[in-house]
Order: sequence, then C-alpha cells, then structure tokens
Amino acid sequence: MNRIKDFTTFQWIIDETERIDFENGVGSRVENFIPSRFTHYAKLMHPIYLDENIKDTSILWSQCNPDEEVSFNFGERILMKDLAEAYELRYTKEFSFASIYHWLGGYPRYILGPAEDTMDEKLVPEVVRVLQPFTGVPCYFQYDLVKVKRYEENHGYGYLYRGELTEVEQFTGYEEVHDFPNYWYPESKNWCLFTGIDFNFTLFGGNKKMLEALQANAEIECMEVDKRTRVDDKADVHHLP
Repeated sequence: MNRIKDFTTFQWIIDETERIDFENGVGSRVENFIPSRFTHYAKLMHPIYLDENIKDTSILWSQCNPDEEVSFNFGERILMKDLAEAYELRYTKEFSFASIYHWLGGYPRYILGPAEDTMDEKLVPEVVRVLQPFTGVPCYFQYDLVKVKRYEENHGYGYLYRGELTEVEQFTGYEEVHDFPNYWYPESKNWCLFTGIDFNFTLFGGNKKMLEALQANAEIECMEVDKRTRVDDKADVHHLP
C-alpha cells in the first residue's frame, strides 16, 4: 500500500457527485457522495449488537448516570431491519440508526454500535470478499483530513493510497490515519464505497450483479437505495399503522 500525493485519480469523485443543496434545506443524498454513473446503489448497514448486561430495553443512554462506570458485554447481533420491526417503524430507504434516536428521543442503552465514520472491522472482510471478483485491479483509498493524524499542507482532500483491495484491512495498523478509508474504489471505477463523517452506514455504487452479491452475503445487511435517497439523519421516520 502506497500513499500518493497526486489526486488526479480522485477527481472523478469530485466531478461526478452533486453538491449538497444547503440553501433549500433538502438534506444530503446518495448522489452527493457517490458518482451518478452507476446503475445500482445501496446502504451497507454497520453491525449492531445487544449488550447482554442490559435487560431493560426501555432505558436510554441519556437516562444513565454519567458518573457510573460503564462496561459492555457484546452479545447477539441484531439487524437494523429487525430493530425497525421491534419499534414498529417503516424500514424505508431513509432508515438508519438515527431513525431510532428520533423516534425514542435518544439511543437505547441495550444496543451497542453501529460504528460511525468508518466501516465496522467485522464488515470489512466480508465486503472485500464480495467485491474482489469484480475488481482485479489496484484500488484507491481516500481519507478525509479529519481522519489523518498529521496534517500536511496542500492536502485539502486528505490522504490517498493505492494498493490491492485485500490490503484495506492493514489500515488499522497504520500510524498515519484512523480506522478505515472514507472512499474506496478500483482503478476501473466500476464500483465505489463511501463512509462519511457521522454516517453509521456505508454507501455503495456499482452494478446489479455486485448488488446481488452483497445482498447474498448473510453477514452484510444491504439495503438497495437510489441516488436521490436522503442520507442525512433528519430524514423522516414513519410509524407503522
């Protein structure tokens, strides 16, 4: 894995994504982060787990004593769609963990995760396994400046690395950056992944076969969306009738 200072290979992301319309308050959408060249889009939900220490599912984090020592006991994984069903919420394209927050007025204490700003370390190898057959060429991995440990001038787009897709798991041992990249994409540009700041899911753009392969992996909760799907945490939440 090599860090490169020429961002020419990142320019397509800038050119093919729409700017966020802040003035009209329409929120951010998939097309603001993933280029519009793709035929299929998806949200890869970051895994969440039950805390086996907590039996009362009605308690929110905001109701806990901030001075009390907190311990976690990671238990069974629960899918986001099952969490939506438990609270009788519509599992729409806009659904995310923030939907639970808005409905309850806080995050439930018995839930651990999902990871924000980065893909979950258990999700990464599964995504690599699915996308590897569609790649076959070197990939690029971009980090926003907020995820680098040492600021350098003239790097407004952060740090950019070039390497094999399977090398992405090595980033957790790097001293230059935090966690996993914001953007991943192959040299062929036939797919793209993005995890944004404050995102607890990862956006994907690619083709139908890639989407079907992601959906077929039991370890990946993959929700098909479209490029106009809203992804900010102010998206509407609808309770089931």
